[in-house]
Amino acid sequence: MLSIGATDFDTDDSGRSNSSDCDGEVDFGILAFQTPGDGSATYKALVAEERRKAEKDGEKAKPVEIDAGAEETEAFEDADGETTVMMRIGSVVVVVNGDGTFVEKPDCNDLAKLQIDRLKKTAQGINPDA
Repeated sequence: MLSIGATDFDTDDSGRSNSSDCDGEVDFGILAFQTPGDGSATYKALVAEERRKAEKDGEKAKPVEIDAGAEETEAFEDADGETTVMMRIGSVVVVVNGDGTFVEKPDCNDLAKLQIDRLKKTAQGINPDA
């Protein structure tokens, strides 16, 4: 692995504006590898591990449809309503998680697409914030 990065956003759906009273959380993780093969192998292992965790106590994970433009995508929701989206593009693996406690559930497809679009720009040498 070459590098790893993570960001988490706490959300306040009620308008209370007190971060200690946040209603939900969205986490973004990025793992960059030396080669696409290394990224693909790790992606497959992460998918298997996250699906195993989501399918505890005999509960099947509910598939979630995501079309973000990644080379590989796997997304599902566990029994607690937590959504996990894992994607790979080239040698980079991206994970987006929402904890399921939102008053209004986040649009995971839009969040996944945002991550892939930013990665594609970065890979082209373009500042994704420009």
